[in-house]
Amino acid sequence: MTHSPRLVYTGGVVSRAEDTHTNTFRSPGVAWAAGVLCGPAVLVAGVDGAAAATRAVMYGGVLAACGITLFQLVAHDQEGSSVEHHWLRSLVLVGAAAGAAATLVGLLLQVAMASGRGWLGLFDRRAAEVVFGSSSHLGAGQRVVGLVVVAYAAMRRGERAALAPVLGATGVAISLSSFLVAGHAATREPRIVGYAVDLTHTTTAAIWAGGLIGLAVVLHHRRPVDPAGAARVVQRFSLAASASVSLLLAGGFGLAWAELRPSGGVPFNGYGLVLMAKAAVALVALAIGAVNHFVVVPSVVAGAETVAGGDAAWAALSKTLRVELAAVVVLVALTGVLTGLNP
Repeated sequence: MTHSPRLVYTGGVVSRAEDTHTNTFRSPGVAWAAGVLCGPAVLVAGVDGAAAATRAVMYGGVLAACGITLFQLVAHDQEGSSVEHHWLRSLVLVGAAAGAAATLVGLLLQVAMASGRGWLGLFDRRAAEVVFGSSSHLGAGQRVVGLVVVAYAAMRRGERAALAPVLGATGVAISLSSFLVAGHAATREPRIVGYAVDLTHTTTAAIWAGGLIGLAVVLHHRRPVDPAGAARVVQRFSLAASASVSLLLAGGFGLAWAELRPSGGVPFNGYGLVLMAKAAVALVALAIGAVNHFVVVPSVVAGAETVAGGDAAWAALSKTLRVELAAVVVLVALTGVLTGLNP
């Protein structure tokens, strides 16, 4: 008598367990999807590539929506034109919508991967029972709720509602803690330490990534008319970003150590290659952030009160800001790939 294999789903990684052994499905194309984004990834790696791209969009949306909200709470001085505030609010709404939509699409793609039938398994009932029987859908539901609260807070902020900051902080907490419900965070031991490191890592990533977007908006709209006000925001964000990037890098290495400790080191496979690429980009971003904090930002603040306005310092800040934003995009893409791989 033959037994049909049992599907095993653990938050992004799908396996078929047969009697006493487990064979993990891995797609070689997924590891190389780090350098290419949504369209090419789908063509090269099928459902796995689409899932990696969807995760990247989801992470990017969540980090943008939550990060800009935190930027408004921590670094922004609540001054500036109505156009500046409109752009900040609009970007929060776009990020929240993208994050929520990608989260829901990601659930369907997880069903397809769990079925083992590619696109044909998109609505496979048995695979859907496996996915929705795990904690994955709980985290996804929590994330969508949190992003809805973040979006609502952004709209209320536009109306100058007193509760908008509290609503925004609540939505951010709900959204970012949703990553603790499923995936690697839910299986890491000891749980309390793992949860703390994961939440710190995600929060600091949001502060840095979303803050860069918010800072770019402020510089574009305010620097030509109020360089002193723009410099104040730059200085406040620099303090928050420096601490965030340091904690982000430390937390990232800590999480990598926790994942790789059982295998005894960095494996020479898709997971190891993507992880090393992510670490390299993060180190470059840290170096740029250090230059900004210790060299460029003091020059910007000092020059904001002069007649010339510190044009050279502002130009240097704009260049480094573009490089950091590019690093964020690459890191988000690599994270989308990495979370779908096994060490």
